[in-house]
Amino acid sequence: MQFLKIAVTVLSLAFGTSRAPAFRQLGIGQAAPQRPTSWRGSTGDLSVDLGFEQFRDSIYARGTYKVGPKKRVGCGGETLYPSGHFTMRAKGNLASFHGKFLFDTGWTPPVSAKQSPNGAVKVSIHSVDRGSCVMTLKKWAEVSG
Repeated sequence: MQFLKIAVTVLSLAFGTSRAPAFRQLGIGQAAPQRPTSWRGSTGDLSVDLGFEQFRDSIYARGTYKVGPKKRVGCGGETLYPSGHFTMRAKGNLASFHGKFLFDTGWTPPVSAKQSPNGAVKVSIHSVDRGSCVMTLKKWAEVSG
């Protein structure tokens, strides 16, 4: 019996339980939740589309990227595929954060950012070998079709 209790505890810890439901049903008169704001920017031959999510003192992002044929990103990135996916993990909020981009090729440059008074986010991508480059992210709206 003790073994069974241990097994249940281990499985509970491994798979976890969520305190928040995976979805929320809307009642009559409630508005649908807003989609996360999408952002777009580029530096050299690297262009990105991403969305940010804030949780406590951390900010996360996930998105897609495209690299021009010459692969002149300006701060590394020679190993990037012509297009792919990336995520970001950082401390802070949209006004100011520092963390890492995590590209699907394994490139993980450190990043830092500050939001400008006009609402754009200036992201510095750091590289030990190539120095830094700045990507300005601006809000954009997807066109649904």
